[in-house]
Amino acid sequence: MHALLRILTLSLLAALSQAAPTTPEPRGTTGPKVGLAVSNKDLPDLQALVTGQTRVSWYYTWDLNTSHVIQSANPGAEFLPQIGPHDLDFSRGSDQPVLATDPAQKLRGLRKTGSKRLLCFNEPNIRVADGGTWLAPDVVAKYYKHAIMPLQKDGWQISHPVVSAGQPGLDWLSQFRTACKRLNGGADCPADFVSAHWYGPAAGLEDWTDKLHAFYQQQNGGDRLKFWFTELGDPKAGQEGKGTDADNQKLLETARTVFSSKPYVEAYAWFGATRRNQANRYTGPGVSLFEDNGKLSVLGNMLKSG
Repeated sequence: MHALLRILTLSLLAALSQAAPTTPEPRGTTGPKVGLAVSNKDLPDLQALVTGQTRVSWYYTWDLNTSHVIQSANPGAEFLPQIGPHDLDFSRGSDQPVLATDPAQKLRGLRKTGSKRLLCFNEPNIRVADGGTWLAPDVVAKYYKHAIMPLQKDGWQISHPVVSAGQPGLDWLSQFRTACKRLNGGADCPADFVSAHWYGPAAGLEDWTDKLHAFYQQQNGGDRLKFWFTELGDPKAGQEGKGTDADNQKLLETARTVFSSKPYVEAYAWFGATRRNQANRYTGPGVSLFEDNGKLSVLGNMLKSG
């Protein structure tokens, strides 16, 4: 009886193992983590990017609110919240802002659900009309000191303000650093990682990456920092006679190669988690990860495969 029972049990387990669904392994597990910059949190198309054989493992939304589409499709996707000036409480004066009550509560909730990295102040060197927050470096240094730095005690890994690419971005960071030293008795404002953007052709990406890295190596502990490129795209490629869709495909291919060759680059995200007919005027449709019908574009399939 015992032998027969054992045979029946093993047969049942074998049948169950064959019937049970399996989760496919992602294609390619080396290199920087792949993410999404999500402007439309409710876009149902997003689930195609974060399920199945995908390298996409994290995302952000420029605020403190997750995407229910991504959370439902892939609860393990890491969410990076981002703080802006609207999340601050200035009741103690403009020189000593603190995090407002509601954002503080949201961050506590996000920590409990696994978020650990925090972005802040999107493109402060860019005018609001062009998508930035347009804030002076000395002003942001005060915001950072009083509202962002204390969050390290709560377990958050914090990044310096997220600048756009090029010399204007570096100039802003340099002035921010000077203001930080003035506020902190000669010490830099601490950061656990660096976040920045790149909008432009593939040919300029590595030069920008190297210049940004060199800038941070000049700071105390800068050589230990990991870099997250949270927006990538080649604006206007594919329209107005300024190139083709292939230019964005080349940029993504270049990003894979360049970032994988640099140990300090930990992650990158593509800007364009939209349908082509929903793209904004600055980027144009060439950055879009979805076709007008919601199916993954060539670019979308490239990003998904990492």
